[in-house]
Amino acid sequence: DLAAGRAANGAFAQAVRRFEQRQFNARIYGVPKTQPDLRIYMTDMAGTVLFDSEADNIGRDFAHWNDVRRTLKGEYGARATRAEADNPVSSVMYVAAPIGQAQSLHGVLSVGKSSASFEPFVARSRTQLLELGGMLVAAALTLALALSWWMSRDLRRLSQYARDVSVGRRVSVPRYRRGELATLSGALEKMREELEGKAHVEKFAQLLTHELKSPLSSIRGAAELLNEDMHVGDRARFIGNIRNESERMQSIVERILNLAVIEHRQRLQDVVSIDLHQLVAELIGARG
Repeated sequence: DLAAGRAANGAFAQAVRRFEQRQFNARIYGVPKTQPDLRIYMTDMAGTVLFDSEADNIGRDFAHWNDVRRTLKGEYGARATRAEADNPVSSVMYVAAPIGQAQSLHGVLSVGKSSASFEPFVARSRTQLLELGGMLVAAALTLALALSWWMSRDLRRLSQYARDVSVGRRVSVPRYRRGELATLSGALEKMREELEGKAHVEKFAQLLTHELKSPLSSIRGAAELLNEDMHVGDRARFIGNIRNESERMQSIVERILNLAVIEHRQRLQDVVSIDLHQLVAELIGARG
């Protein structure tokens, strides 16, 4: 059509007009589309518009536009131009191609599409991103709250354990497999054992002192009397008292040591099965 001089009313121009009159109802990525939104024009080798889907531009010189000028030079021709200088949404993007027959170049065909036609897709994508971002923020907050609750629960368990130990209760330390809480739990248990050991030593020393006062007084009194002249029978009796009190002291020390070992023991070393029925029967018999 361009070579034959029928650019304005040839078969191509009629096909473009029919294309512009089409009405349809399509959805592209969720965005409704009801009519074409392309701009199409042709120029000759001088850049003069011979056909334009916007008829007002026919006869104008488009040689200065990059899509026409670069295509006529054999380069890739494209441009983006605002239909309204102060409105960035009115920008129209053009891409051009040469029109030729055999080895002869006759002009340029350029197709444009307004950026406004992309706005629904941009708005839909923005909405989807905001929804997705909101979901991610909600998920992050939920995860943070769950993690905070889990950590506070474990910290409450450790705090309760510390309070129980401070009032002298025999409780088991909370156990954790790994991490800082496991380290903290182990440190609290070790500290409890150290404190209990110190208190145990003090209690043991007080008990031992109390129990040994009486035999020591007897031994000291007998020893003082032995320094005096006395009957052989009395001397033998006092010597026997010293021997008996010494044995009593040894027995006290051994029993207190055994008691100290039992009280300081954290767990059973030897586990033995017992017959509860027999034990209960023995207790009932002893009470009867």
